[in-house]
This record gives sequence, C-alpha cells and structure tokens, in this order.
Amino acid sequence: MQEEVENRTLTLVVSGTKFTGRLLKAAISKYLAHCKEKKLQKQRSRDAPVTPHGKQTVKQLIGQNQGISNIEITDPSIKEFEKIARKYGVDYAVKKDRSSSPPKYLIFFKGRDAY
Repeated sequence: MQEEVENRTLTLVVSGTKFTGRLLKAAISKYLAHCKEKKLQKQRSRDAPVTPHGKQTVKQLIGQNQGISNIEITDPSIKEFEKIARKYGVDYAVKKDRSSSPPKYLIFFKGRDAY
C-alpha cells in the first residue's frame, strides 16, 4: 500500500512569465476544482435513471407512463416477432398464457409504437 501511494505522481503544467507562490496556489486550486467537478459529474450520471429499451418486463413498460397496447399471438414462432421488434426499436414485453393447450403469447408495447 505504501509503495502505491509513493509511486503516484501528478504532472501540472503552468505557463506564465514569472512563477510565484500565488501562481502555484491558483494552479493547484483550479486543478482541485476541476477534480471536484469531474467527480460530481460522474456521480450525477450514475444517479440518472436509465430507461430500458427493447424487451422488458410489463412493470417497466407501465412505469414509463406512455400508455400500453397489446396483441395476442398464437403462433409459437415468437422469435420472429422479437427479431422484427429489435429491428424497429419497439419497446415490448412478452407474457405467455399457458391456460390454453397451444400457448398464447400476449405482447404488450408502448402506445407510441402501435403504428
């Protein structure tokens, strides 16, 4: 641990006609302000909510507050629908209804993706 701390270095380039203590203090304070801003920006980006795209759960789809429509597919080739939905950027959720003998699939998608 001690070696790791000792091996860290910082290169700070300051251009000026006369190098004084005030200039060094100003350069260090600007560097520290820059580091603090960078840290805050990183924290803001981490805290920002991420909206899911593509296949997601019904709960996530409802949580986006854009209205929901649904269709029913009885054909077992659901993979073809998923391929086309990914191609056109449709946000959707798939629920399998096992109560019938050939299973039915309920596809929920955003209201804006209905057209």
